[in-house]
Amino acid sequence: MHSAIVIGCGGPGCNIVSRVRDSTDLPTMTVNWTDADVEILPPEMAENEVHGNAELAAKCLEAKRNEILLNIDGYSEIILVTALGGGLGSAAVEFISKCARLADSKLIAAIVIPFKFEDERRAHTLRDAFGMEELADRILLMDNQRFIETGGTEYVANDALGAVEDMLKDAVVELARLLDTVPFFSTLTQKSYSFSHDDAGSLEESVMSAADHPMFDVDPGNGKLIICCDAAISDIEAERVCSNVTDHTGIRPEIISGTEPKGHGVTVFIPISRRSSQ
Repeated sequence: MHSAIVIGCGGPGCNIVSRVRDSTDLPTMTVNWTDADVEILPPEMAENEVHGNAELAAKCLEAKRNEILLNIDGYSEIILVTALGGGLGSAAVEFISKCARLADSKLIAAIVIPFKFEDERRAHTLRDAFGMEELADRILLMDNQRFIETGGTEYVANDALGAVEDMLKDAVVELARLLDTVPFFSTLTQKSYSFSHDDAGSLEESVMSAADHPMFDVDPGNGKLIICCDAAISDIEAERVCSNVTDHTGIRPEIISGTEPKGHGVTVFIPISRRSSQ
């Protein structure tokens, strides 16, 4: 049995969690107004009447409390994937936080920050994202715009959206694998994280490149990096990478060996400080 269940709330969250479901055996649940495992749309209302209404979303989620609690029962951690736009996603973090406490589970909120062209939703998310620290045990931030700024400029809009959904899907899967492997608090020692993935060069090159291109602004000196390798690595390789990262950041990382037979791909979870988020 896996340690964590992955929950998607709202459109972006459900899209990402559907990708998790299609590619892994991780336990998942989707929650949305319609077309989800747990559908919360009141029967007397149309879907176009409810978008952006966080107060209504909170009431509708509460009506599904027992069903959601039943689905999360037995899991040590909940990974909630959502976007904060003032509607269902915003209500979901507070509601799932309450459910996690009732289930005695840890909550990690993986929050999608919209592209710059989504002006109002982006502003809302950037304003509220760090407030989620009070509701979740840990938060993981991905700024869609950083994908464009770090090399995704060749994508047209729809392709870029699919690519960032795949990137966060991969990070969530890696996070779930991490939680199956190591203790929660002693590994995820900081409150807020971003992440990056790289597989372009040697193991050391991939780690350093990933650490230098996070999906949210970070302070490299804020805390230890958590390096999750795709492939199994030797103790000698792990020590070499740890030494290089320590020289680069001043803080010794934690490195988790993978399960693939070969490859140099890594996902790096990188702490965020309030200083770096200003």
